[in-house]
Amino acid sequence: MNPTEAQMLQFYAILDTLIDETTAPLPTNSITGDFIAAMLPYYRAAIDIAATLPEHSSHQPSRDIALDIISRQTRLIEALQQLPPECAAQPNTRTQSEQFRRTFLSELQTTVQELADVPFSRRTECNFIRQMLIYQRGATRLAQTALQRAICQQLTGILLAAAVDQQSTIRQLQTLSSVLKCAE
Repeated sequence: MNPTEAQMLQFYAILDTLIDETTAPLPTNSITGDFIAAMLPYYRAAIDIAATLPEHSSHQPSRDIALDIISRQTRLIEALQQLPPECAAQPNTRTQSEQFRRTFLSELQTTVQELADVPFSRRTECNFIRQMLIYQRGATRLAQTALQRAICQQLTGILLAAAVDQQSTIRQLQTLSSVLKCAE
């Protein structure tokens, strides 16, 4: 099996797990809790995708970005896990929770479809860049669905900081894409 095929198989396995784990949590009447439950596997999948790059590429700038993504996503997961239980249990009305869940699932479905449709080439670095650009943009949109609603104040701070990190990562990926002449 060539590196592109191996990378593609790993990517689709991660994507399948992402779909299963982000949609598995049962909805509650806490937007904060529902968001955390769905996003922990989303952020773990970003780590998993980034962790596969060194297996398939020796391109150091790409590897550096992959390691940075692993570090940032790990810190984000830790921050979410350290939120006090009362934060994740902050109640919302049933209507607010249902509206959030519909919007969130719609954004998640859009991101997953874009990821499923990402073209693969023989250039593993370009495959990784295309995947992570979609992933980071999706994370930004998903966070916005929570930030537009009544959520725990500590989560707001975490998501705003994460948005800065995600925008930085997107710029790094776009720059590298341009340098490598990867078509987005």
